[in-house]
Amino acid sequence: MNPAPTAHHHPDRKRRIPSGLEAGAAFALGTAAPMHYASPLLATIATVALYLAGGLLSRWPALPTVARPPAGRTAWLCAIFCLGWLGAVRAPGHQAGAAKPGEKDALGGEPVAGTIKGVVSNLPVLRRALFSRHPDRLKYADFQLEETESGRVFQVRAEISGTKLPTGLEPGALVKVQGKIYPRPAAREVPRRRSATIFIRALPGGLSIRPGPPPAPGLRLRWRVLELINRMYSDSEQGLFCALIVGEKRLLDQELRLHFIETGTAHFLAISGLHVGLVMLLAMRIPFPRRGKTALRLLVLGVFVLLSGANTPVLRAALMIALHLLLQAAGRLPKTLDTLGWTLLALLSLDPTSIHDPGFQLSFVATTAILASISTRARETREKRFLLIPSKPAGRLPLITRSAIGAIRSCLWVSLVSTAATAPLITTHFGRFHPLAPLLSVCIYPLVALGLTLGLASVLMGFLWIELGCIAAEAAAFFARLLQEFLAFTRTIPGHCLYLPAPDFTLSLVFYLLLGAGLSRKTRIPALLVSTLVLPIVLILNLVPIDGGNLRLTHIDTRAGSAALLEIPASKSAFLVDACGRTPEASRRLVSTLLRAGHRRIDGIFLTHPHADHAGALPLLSQVLDVDTVFCSAHFERDERGKRLLEAARRAGVRISKVGRGDLLKLPGPRKSTLRILYPARDEPLPLSRKANDMSLSLVIESSGRRIICLGDLEESGLARLFATGEELGSEVLVLPHHGRSNKLYDDLLEKVRPELVVISGDGRGGGEATLQRLEQSGIKVYSTWRGGGILNEWTRAGIRTSYLGR
Repeated sequence: MNPAPTAHHHPDRKRRIPSGLEAGAAFALGTAAPMHYASPLLATIATVALYLAGGLLSRWPALPTVARPPAGRTAWLCAIFCLGWLGAVRAPGHQAGAAKPGEKDALGGEPVAGTIKGVVSNLPVLRRALFSRHPDRLKYADFQLEETESGRVFQVRAEISGTKLPTGLEPGALVKVQGKIYPRPAAREVPRRRSATIFIRALPGGLSIRPGPPPAPGLRLRWRVLELINRMYSDSEQGLFCALIVGEKRLLDQELRLHFIETGTAHFLAISGLHVGLVMLLAMRIPFPRRGKTALRLLVLGVFVLLSGANTPVLRAALMIALHLLLQAAGRLPKTLDTLGWTLLALLSLDPTSIHDPGFQLSFVATTAILASISTRARETREKRFLLIPSKPAGRLPLITRSAIGAIRSCLWVSLVSTAATAPLITTHFGRFHPLAPLLSVCIYPLVALGLTLGLASVLMGFLWIELGCIAAEAAAFFARLLQEFLAFTRTIPGHCLYLPAPDFTLSLVFYLLLGAGLSRKTRIPALLVSTLVLPIVLILNLVPIDGGNLRLTHIDTRAGSAALLEIPASKSAFLVDACGRTPEASRRLVSTLLRAGHRRIDGIFLTHPHADHAGALPLLSQVLDVDTVFCSAHFERDERGKRLLEAARRAGVRISKVGRGDLLKLPGPRKSTLRILYPARDEPLPLSRKANDMSLSLVIESSGRRIICLGDLEESGLARLFATGEELGSEVLVLPHHGRSNKLYDDLLEKVRPELVVISGDGRGGGEATLQRLEQSGIKVYSTWRGGGILNEWTRAGIRTSYLGR
């Protein structure tokens, strides 16, 4: 018999090269570090410090010999950490936010007219325009254009007439676009490599198309499949099968997308290891010849990767499966967690900026938790067999029933583990938690699996004979309709989606430590007891706001819009002045901010005008929070967008109150606090405006004789009308209208208001930064959200105290 390994001969002690999991984690930490510290010198110093710390631990006599990390492994991990850091610093996307010399005027300010020539680099799709000024142009072509000269990628949107894409618009086509070029995102956002950072909205008739070089094989294959799906499925079904088969979600119906998002099953829409595993399970059942079996299975895997667009979850799953098949053919079987670690390292080496992508984080965290859980359960099973512990009796149920129960139990366990592991990340990025997601995932999986299998079959048959493909498409569409109806039903279940504030780092760390302890049988019961006692208390403390007693107005950093939270702690009331939601992400950020502040009820939302950067978040706010009343001017519904916003709010049970000049709202609280409407009047003869800025609701908030005036997006015509009313505009704080953009009447406004300080929200574009500098040169104190983030105005006995949040 061989002697049992002692502390000095422990297998882990002998191993000096790090495992794949250790290497992947070290590289990921190094890649994430430049998000806060981008200096290569700091990377070197941190690496040396970590190496010295590892050396001290390896020689610390107080630690058991097994617990001491070998010096060689520590050196390897430090080197891998440093490589990850340096790779992230040198990545093209890391400094993409900084404009190149001479580029600021063209891309950093107002949209400018221009012409772009390039090659179509993705799948052009035809999308429905939500708000179109032209009745004959209800759809627009959406595609990416890679500029031939600079290699920059533009996102192009071109309104078209008719129901088909323009002739010749396909991957690889040479296109010249004339239109308005919109600036890149803010510098704080880290763009993904080869992603569009600039948008261009084509003018009517502004597309010139001619044949170009043939696209990449993968893109060409996806285009053929997309054309087949458009021919075989109806308009309402195309989006789902495009998402499941080719990973193209732009055609997905917005209502169906909401069904998936709010039930916590949106991961079924993103082609991932679930879909790759299903395809490979079918490939395993194909009787390939024994000698070429591995090569043919890898060929099937490669074709599906090309077909799905090679996104991160697909690449992760494909690399793991390919490595597993190759090593299995060579007579070796690696550890799945180590394979996942090497896959993580390889993908981050190719694109370090992907670590900032929520989808990338969710994919690897969920997979790590699932594999760790499976590994733990397998080890516990081996220990039971080694100790000759008999398994539980099977009972009298038939074999097929026992197999079905076992499969459901395994699926539910995997779903529970993945949901728990990703809950902090989903709450952080999206502000949501889905208690029913594990159960719903188990129920939905068979429908998705059948829909995907039949959808792939319809595509394969469609390549051979289109009529045969349509027969399979009918069967696939049947299961797609069942899926939609089931999702619509689950959205009616109370508690299917809870909106929560983003957890802080400490709470997330405690959660993951407890989750890791729960995977082990030895620490499972203590972890369950601690989580039952501690996590609810910490969550409640995280939800309860820390209030002072003063009225305060917080200008939320919406990045490119306006939203201000008016809080009255004495009566626990909260109002919003505008609700920026230019994008779904901006709407979710606003909801998360309100939840973090402890507000699940909003007593009133004052909407100055219908533009998305002031009112776009209203649908999500009405759905997630308890919104009592929306206040707007009588002219709000003159704009088509305003009409749709109010109709949606009414359907959500929100009251609509039309206000006009002279209306006074007494704010609840012990002090005499009021909100008075200055402009426009209910019967104001306003001309129809394309931008609707000059009908912005203007108001003044007053408490203890101190005033803050908010003027929405009034431009010159609107300010002139406001001045003509003769209203007293004097205030201590002026929220400059239209985000500080150029306005010839600013001098007259400052003279009438005589503010002690000025607040400007937005991103500084369109002349906002120039206006700020001019105000500062004139001696006026200015606060702007693009310079310091959120801004707090607090009424005190000494006046209105203003500061940046967190300072």
